[in-house]
Amino acid sequence: MLKRLMLGIFVLLGVVYVANSPTHVSASTSALSGNTALTPRVKSTPPQDLPLNTPLVFMGFSAKESFLGYLGLAVSLNWDYLHIEQEAGAAKEIYLEDAGDGKVYMKSGKADWPGYDYVAISTQGFLYLGLKDYAATFTVSGVNDAKNSNYRFYEFFDKDFKGVGVYGEFAAVGKGTTFTAWKLVPKSNLSQKLNNERS
Repeated sequence: MLKRLMLGIFVLLGVVYVANSPTHVSASTSALSGNTALTPRVKSTPPQDLPLNTPLVFMGFSAKESFLGYLGLAVSLNWDYLHIEQEAGAAKEIYLEDAGDGKVYMKSGKADWPGYDYVAISTQGFLYLGLKDYAATFTVSGVNDAKNSNYRFYEFFDKDFKGVGVYGEFAAVGKGTTFTAWKLVPKSNLSQKLNNERS
């Protein structure tokens, strides 16, 4: 009787552990989260293929590749949160920095408070600028853009392999986050395009 009870407890604990363990997605073999349209084109993107230490603008796209907006900053009383903007002029430059172990940091080029320029993740899952001590490290997966061979779509995963997407108008991870594929555009390219449009 005691053996059956102990066996039952171990089985129950095993089921609870499996049910609550995070779903890990291998960045080298996975499709972009929930995106069947992009699945056949997924490739691993090692950090050396990323534009490191270059001022970039993040452009967000839905699973159906419709444009969601540019990554900007929403200033609160204490923090700058990463926020979706519709105007290209409001986009803020972000740098990717090698964090080792095949991961990257995201760093703002236009932080309001000195030292508070690394992207961190709040307990609610929102991305904000903070000290490097609290910086998040991201795993990156990428696919070629079928419509424009000069660009690639990227997806960024946090340490628990949850994808960085959009919750409302903010960049976020976790529950309620909408899938987002990110197109990284050098800030100089975007500035040149805006200047041409104004001429």
